Amino acid sequence: MMEYEALYEYYEGAEILPTHGNFTSRQDLLDYERHRKDLFLNKLSLHPRFFAGADVLEIGPDTGEKTLVYAQWGANCHVVEPNRKAHPVLNNYFKQFGLGERLKSLNALDLKQYAESGLDTDRFDAVVAEGFIYTVRPGRMWMDLFARILKKDGLLILFYCEKFGGFIELFYKVIHQRIMALTGMTSFEAARAIFQNKWDSIPHTRALEAWVFDVLENPFVRNGFFYDPVWLCRAMQKHGFRLYSAWPNYDDKSHVCWFKQPMSMQEELEHQVDTIRRNRLTHLFGRTHALVAQDPEVERKLTRLLRVSDGLISTFDMALAQECQDLLQWLKGFMPERTMLASAADTRRAVKAVASLIKIMELLMASKATEAISFCASDNAFIETWGMPSHFSIFHKLGDSTS
Repeated sequence: MMEYEALYEYYEGAEILPTHGNFTSRQDLLDYERHRKDLFLNKLSLHPRFFAGADVLEIGPDTGEKTLVYAQWGANCHVVEPNRKAHPVLNNYFKQFGLGERLKSLNALDLKQYAESGLDTDRFDAVVAEGFIYTVRPGRMWMDLFARILKKDGLLILFYCEKFGGFIELFYKVIHQRIMALTGMTSFEAARAIFQNKWDSIPHTRALEAWVFDVLENPFVRNGFFYDPVWLCRAMQKHGFRLYSAWPNYDDKSHVCWFKQPMSMQEELEHQVDTIRRNRLTHLFGRTHALVAQDPEVERKLTRLLRVSDGLISTFDMALAQECQDLLQWLKGFMPERTMLASAADTRRAVKAVASLIKIMELLMASKATEAISFCASDNAFIETWGMPSHFSIFHKLGDSTS
């Protein structure tokens, strides 16, 4: 497999633009805008009016569907997109929808080049970095950059792949790689056979081919790149940021105190860490399964499950596969026995989902490719389970960096 130093280099070599929504009508834009409004207003507690007249820098938006929405909300949009193939589509979108005056700048610097340019100190009301940010190393580089270019009280909007929520996508990659090895199918042939019915079960704005490229074939969709939000919240606080909101929630919404009693940043961080760690299973399944207290042994076993699954992507080793089975069997027994904040229906769905993964792994270990494909294409528990790989968080810049 070809080595890539940055995600945009991987995208540059593609014939497709993996997140291209192919908007052809104003209704397409309005439908997408409705989805984004629900995300910001109802999940992230940020009213779209915040963007009216705001100077917004968006980094890595690909073809710019999200950028269009910010422009619709009245933002002055500045775009840094290193993949030049996306520029014509983005420019044409703004012309097509009569928003050309809202696109203030567009350049092809990558994040490192932009950081080294020294441009734009204390300039922006908001910086948006969605999708790619978890692949940028070291994290300190982009944190320093965003702390510099945001105005005081500015907002940093992030969207990234989360470590425990990424388990299901790692498992998809294991299935995909094993089926290709057993059958000699091409990447897309295998993906279509395994995942077409699953893909068709959800609403989406892009083709299966784009998802295959963006997830199954993407060398950056691996456990070593995924973010742990515990690390993220701690690191951001050191850089002078405070968590404003996140989806799924990183704050304990059940915590109550006197409204005149402020919490220190350290107390807030402790609550966030506790909430995140108690919700590892929530993130893994994409449904509410919150432990009533942190459990280091549960975290240790889930962390091992992630590492084992990631290892099976590279080499389908039978000893690793058996360890994966053992961990899945533990999880299947643990879910209904452990007291946690979860509905009975969601617990049953989670148990069925794990049972499906156990069955799939059994078939893969037995080299039964045809049976594995048929099971993935028809099993309801597998088809409806996606996990929660994609997390959003908004951080509020308090002042000068304290790093």
